[in-house]
Amino acid sequence: MEKLADDQVVLENNFTQKCRVFGSKTLRLLATLREISTNSEIDTVTHHT
Repeated sequence: MEKLADDQVVLENNFTQKCRVFGSKTLRLLATLREISTNSEIDTVTHHT
């Protein structure tokens, strides 16, 4: 029974770690997209003038 509990903890830790990695990748992607959209907005404004 103890062993099962240990495995459960390991699984939860792995899952948490994966979520954290996924979260940081998503945040980085969102930041990049925001940068791109800001840059293209600036470009559009520049082209109009």
